Amino acid sequence: MSQVDTHGTTLIDIVSSDAFAAGWFEVVRGDRLNVDRVDDDQQWSYERGRLAAVAARAKTGRIPPLWIDAGGEQQINPKVMDLVGAAFLEKALL
Repeated sequence: MSQVDTHGTTLIDIVSSDAFAAGWFEVVRGDRLNVDRVDDDQQWSYERGRLAAVAARAKTGRIPPLWIDAGGEQQINPKVMDLVGAAFLEKALL
């Protein structure tokens, strides 16, 4: 397997990706790691989602909901953004 191309990204792009959500919800459900769930070029986001959920549980004792209802519209939970941002700053996520 070859290395995938890298590119710049933002925190919101990472957290709002389907691959991040797949990893996050696997941890919420207690599922085992399943790297075949996402394409090779989405592995970073998938693994970040898993790690972020574990880091959130370690920091707060629970895993907050990834999305919240904001006036009838789903949006990323600001608590998740804060936790994931802190995990990046603490080098718990790369």
